[in-house]
Amino acid sequence: MRISESIRDQLALKFEVLFPHLGERQRRLLMATEARLLGHGGIRAVAQAAQVSETTIRKGVDELESGAKPLGRVRRPGGGRKKAADDSEWAPGRRPSAARIQFRSVSGFTSRSPATDLTVAPGLERYNATASALKSAG
Repeated sequence: MRISESIRDQLALKFEVLFPHLGERQRRLLMATEARLLGHGGIRAVAQAAQVSETTIRKGVDELESGAKPLGRVRRPGGGRKKAADDSEWAPGRRPSAARIQFRSVSGFTSRSPATDLTVAPGLERYNATASALKSAG
């Protein structure tokens, strides 16, 4: 069955209005629902109306047919950005911030030489000048 152009236009308008308010999974499930309601040829018609890949809609249809429970959250457990390393330790290969360098060297917080800490941040003449003064002071 061929899906008429007017139906595709109506779907495109519906998606244009709703998509900005939905997450990725919600959009996929909405498109899959519309495709199933249209029957044969629905996946292609919805893909054209939403300007997405047919594979995306097939994935949504598979999710609907699997009968999986709603996640109740946007990301799956463990998804998203990982937490930064604890402030008390520097991650290997990562340079410390200039404020931390100044604090640690001035307060005597670190076991390393203050001059070594201060020269880690290149381009900051103020800290390099302080490092030179500390080196000469002994």
